Amino acid sequence: MRWIHAMGAVALLGAVTAAARPADASPTREQYRLFRALSIDLQGRIPLPDEIAAFERPGFDLDAWIDQHLQGAAYAERLRRVYLDALRLE
Repeated sequence: MRWIHAMGAVALLGAVTAAARPADASPTREQYRLFRALSIDLQGRIPLPDEIAAFERPGFDLDAWIDQHLQGAAYAERLRRVYLDALRLE
């Protein structure tokens, strides 16, 4: 069942464009929820205070943030662990 949670990032990516905000507007509650869910799916943890502060700054590029976390070995390693846990027979 844990692998279903990892697939949540894929489902949430479709909502990113709908949650885009103007550069001068504060994030809405729904955008905070989306950012938190993306952080959990992409990093395996809730966002740190400095990540939230960056998210709240005007002009924050959520698409670039997502791309940054999808690249590299950390995300691939996290998914590998999730799928290996799902495939374990014990």
